[in-house]
Amino acid sequence: MLLDSRSKDILHFILTQYEYVSLGALMKEFDISRRTTYYAIQKVNAWLSENGVAELEIERNKGIFLTNIQKHAIQTKLQEEKHMSEYVFSPLERIYIMICLMIVIDERITLEYLMNYFFVSRNTVISDLKKITKILKQYHLCMTNETKKGYRIIGDAIKIRAVFFLYINMLDPFIKNEIMNLFDREDMKQYCAKLKSMEAELQVTFVEGTLETLAMLLPLMQTNAQKVRIKGISHKKLASTQECCLVKKYFPSLSDEEACYLTLHLLGSRLQSIPSDVVQYGEDEETRELTRLLVNEFKRVACVEFENQAEIERTLFAHLHTSLYRYKYGIQLGNPMMEEIMNQYAALFAITKKAAQVLSDHIGTPIPDSEIAYLTLHFGGFLRAMKTSVNILKILLVCPNGVSTGNMLKAELQTLLPNATITAAISSKEFMQGNWECDLIVSTIPLKTDLPLVVVHPIMTDVDRIQILKRSMSKTLLQNRSANTKELFQIVKKYVDPSQYKNLYSDLENYIVSLHMIESTASSLLKSHALMDFLDLTHVAIVKEPMGWEQAIHYACRTLLEEEAITENYCASIIAQLQKYGPYMFITPDVVLAHAKSEDGANQLACSLAVFQEKVVFAKKREAKIILVLSTPDAESHLAILQDINQIFSDPANTEKLCRCMEEQEILEELSMILDQLQESFE
Repeated sequence: MLLDSRSKDILHFILTQYEYVSLGALMKEFDISRRTTYYAIQKVNAWLSENGVAELEIERNKGIFLTNIQKHAIQTKLQEEKHMSEYVFSPLERIYIMICLMIVIDERITLEYLMNYFFVSRNTVISDLKKITKILKQYHLCMTNETKKGYRIIGDAIKIRAVFFLYINMLDPFIKNEIMNLFDREDMKQYCAKLKSMEAELQVTFVEGTLETLAMLLPLMQTNAQKVRIKGISHKKLASTQECCLVKKYFPSLSDEEACYLTLHLLGSRLQSIPSDVVQYGEDEETRELTRLLVNEFKRVACVEFENQAEIERTLFAHLHTSLYRYKYGIQLGNPMMEEIMNQYAALFAITKKAAQVLSDHIGTPIPDSEIAYLTLHFGGFLRAMKTSVNILKILLVCPNGVSTGNMLKAELQTLLPNATITAAISSKEFMQGNWECDLIVSTIPLKTDLPLVVVHPIMTDVDRIQILKRSMSKTLLQNRSANTKELFQIVKKYVDPSQYKNLYSDLENYIVSLHMIESTASSLLKSHALMDFLDLTHVAIVKEPMGWEQAIHYACRTLLEEEAITENYCASIIAQLQKYGPYMFITPDVVLAHAKSEDGANQLACSLAVFQEKVVFAKKREAKIILVLSTPDAESHLAILQDINQIFSDPANTEKLCRCMEEQEILEELSMILDQLQESFE
């Protein structure tokens, strides 16, 4: 394993110090964030471990200190390094590369091959291979070590390739920057040239990266070593497509099944979905059941209820009907808004991804992030928005970008302006053909109209939201603020020409209303409700005495009841739900996330955490070490908290760390450290 330049610089800096080096000092010295500092130290520790040297330890409230013996050992190892790379792969990146190597490389993938490829020890490779075995098991695949072939992934060929498409796309930056080289570049150029010629003949533009990824898989397809079986697809219809004709023209040596496989990918990448006359609809009941599973899992993971579950199931069924084929065959669906969705709705995206694991488990293939982004829009559009009985502002929504985007924007508008009515969500064509009455038009494209218009992004930004607030003057607010407007008008009117009185009054009125609305909604727009915003010494408890599960739930709710964040009915509802449905609130084998419906008594957003030194026994012999209670007054404000909870407890080691804490303050410090490390790992 080799250190990158930044990690080396930080290590050299620490070696020159004769006292404790704080994280703050490192951040200041190298002008980097706290997360980047943690990340660099993790890399240094990985390198030290590989070389048999004690890792750097960060002492709380002090920092890092090296003895002279430690410094000598590190300096000796640094002197032994003759070749320094500018990049060292993280453990996760190594795993992704290993998986791709095993799928498509002809060379023998042995322990020695992997050790030399990554400059790591035998033990590190063995540890990585164990992790790979667990990953593959999710997709009903396994890894073998054959004498003449080395390590290979075996199982259903379609699933193996779907896994390849998932991970090779994650490695795309390394391939483009030539940080790693999995394939013969000349061969790849030839394959890409043929695929681009097909693209030109079809007069289309494929999803970015599709042709390059297919080129990587073509050598394997040419050998026909893996026997693919295309099911649920009309081979006759597929063969009649222009794409299939070009596949046979440019790659005549491909078998019929491989030609169909390549054609499916070209069709899916070109049209965003497989054409309806190609897909054979014979699995409606399976899709309906998967839709129900997905919606119910989202409700469980997100701790929400849908007022219109039948409607969301109908919408998702229509989406999944063809999407399931994309999942099964690993077809890469382009989603130009993916990065924006992941950034603007990070918590919702993370929860959707966790819920979508039920789909992946069922069909045995991974669901790519581009598809998770689309599912995020579907769920986001149906999350319950706050509603009131008084509707003042009438808004017309014009969105030609599809049902998902329209639903999401509609939900955003209803949350942003709870007193407004969304009169309709229509296409631009419908808008031009009709005579619409409304107070405001919100559109994702420019329109020719005399009505008040705000053009927004498909995924609204804070700037978009502020624009809407400024243009959406509520009559109620005008009445409430009219005195302020008149007072200001009387003060400033003597300084302007009387001919400008009307314009002045209107401008003052607009300013006061928009200012009031911006202030009243600022917290909902800008505040990120993360877990540590709600946990302090009063909301964390260590319980030493044994308790029954009902008593434990009451105890975990204690603080929230005392501060009236929840009512007694909320606590009773949690217990009633667990009595009725069993221990479904377990989010890991050791952790319970207790919650009820908003209307059952959630007065405000709040969270508490209790660590039980004696395991709490629930039904079906489930045992909890930790119980969290989450109060959810609406469908969205708690999503960032959930994101933190899921990230923390997805690693069983973090549960054990918290359970070893002897004081509440220690739990808070451990949680903060875990979250810092998690943030750094995603950088």
